Amino acid sequence: MLYPFPSARATLISGQTASYFRVDGLLADGLGATEPEDGRVFRAEIRQTPLIEPRSRIARPPPRPPGSGGVAVSPRGRAYESLRAADVLAESQDWKRALATIQKALDQEPDNVLLIRRAAAYAAMARRFGVADEYFRRALEVAPDDVPFLAGRAGILLRLLRLNESEELADRALALSPGYLAARFTRTCVEIARGDSELSDQAWKTMLTGEAAQLAEWLDADRADYTAALSVPGFEQLCDVVLGQGTSARLPEIVRTLKRAQSALRFVRWEEARSMLEEAAGLGVQAAGINMDVARCRFELGDREGAVRQLSELAAAWPDLTLAQYNYAVALVRVERFEDARAVLERAHEKAPADPEVIFGLACTYAAKGDMGQAWRVLNRMPAEHRPKLREWTTGEESYIKAIREDPRFNAFLVVQAEAR
Repeated sequence: MLYPFPSARATLISGQTASYFRVDGLLADGLGATEPEDGRVFRAEIRQTPLIEPRSRIARPPPRPPGSGGVAVSPRGRAYESLRAADVLAESQDWKRALATIQKALDQEPDNVLLIRRAAAYAAMARRFGVADEYFRRALEVAPDDVPFLAGRAGILLRLLRLNESEELADRALALSPGYLAARFTRTCVEIARGDSELSDQAWKTMLTGEAAQLAEWLDADRADYTAALSVPGFEQLCDVVLGQGTSARLPEIVRTLKRAQSALRFVRWEEARSMLEEAAGLGVQAAGINMDVARCRFELGDREGAVRQLSELAAAWPDLTLAQYNYAVALVRVERFEDARAVLERAHEKAPADPEVIFGLACTYAAKGDMGQAWRVLNRMPAEHRPKLREWTTGEESYIKAIREDPRFNAFLVVQAEAR
């Protein structure tokens, strides 16, 4: 079923602190993690609860290869007790004591990878950047393709003013995981710190709401670090580039507003969400995701035609942004403008031929008109790893959903995929 979905996922582990170093993949080994938002304000998903595992627009770090050592063996005995004690201290943000506790555990097990990784993160949070760099280096010796740790060390090297090394690691992270937010951000920081006349990343205005919230929190929490590395004018330029003109003076207010917006989206308080999103835009935040989420709120509040018009404008403004095309098309499907939706999804499919939700949405537009042959030709383009989702996506009573589900080819399609797995 083509259901709306609030794009309110965040990449911070908790609301305790917003530092660049408290993100998934660094502290997530033992403190729990969340998924990044996927940005589809309308998505192919049967569950209407936000408590799902969405596929991110931002490429996630690839799984570590077997035998890489990236997944550590749990420490034993007293070392394990020290690890748990350090985690408790970290939960109360007592980073220096947490680091000292981990270092004592490392005295007992100096080669334990989990302890080394945790020491890197805790040293960064304790602002002992030279110490952190050594732990990051050791962690990356074991797992050289660990994207969060590549980006994490890039952030450390930026703070140590080792700009070329920082850029090299950020680029390595982006080669492994294109679009990884922390690496993109650090590379832009390096270019501004170095005084480059042109910045390599021009895509900041296509951010999702959660990405904008994440960046605002990093900038606000670590302002002193970035000011030291980039200078005051450089920090202001950084904010202008990644968030919007003049935002450096309004960061605390922007952070509060976007947090409220994300909470309202998550708990489907549409009027409040719309108000907070529009307030964030008024504070200077420029992000396509904010506009898409405003349109979602308008749709849910009953202004369907207004929402469709707004999404149409966004799709026209960002013709290469698949999410803008997808969200517009699914809004068209929901108001039963199937031919218009098909045209939009065909263009999106040309630019993103492997996107499973674009493929499914396109197939639905054909099924809605009774062209099941073409619907299945489209569905057969779906990459194998995404095809099992079809059983979930075809739960619903819309005519086009029933047409796919009740087609004789449906069960055979699923059986083949189950066997392939």
